[in-house]
Amino acid sequence: MDGVEKLPLEPGQQAAVRCWWPTKSLTSQHQVDQIVNAYRKIEAAEGPFDGILGFSQGAACALLLLLLQQQQVLS
Repeated sequence: MDGVEKLPLEPGQQAAVRCWWPTKSLTSQHQVDQIVNAYRKIEAAEGPFDGILGFSQGAACALLLLLLQQQQVLS
């Protein structure tokens, strides 16, 4: 599952870079909603999943999804 935000190419880059949010922290409910909607779309197409693993922003995103599931925002 790739990040929902596509960053512009920097000089010398040959491939697009994706992230979950383009700032140092989540700053809006809209960003959280984008992450949740992306997860729901992937889960509907390829789930259910036994676990979730993330690296860097993906790790924070995985924790966010688990927290929302614990609070019963995600089923």
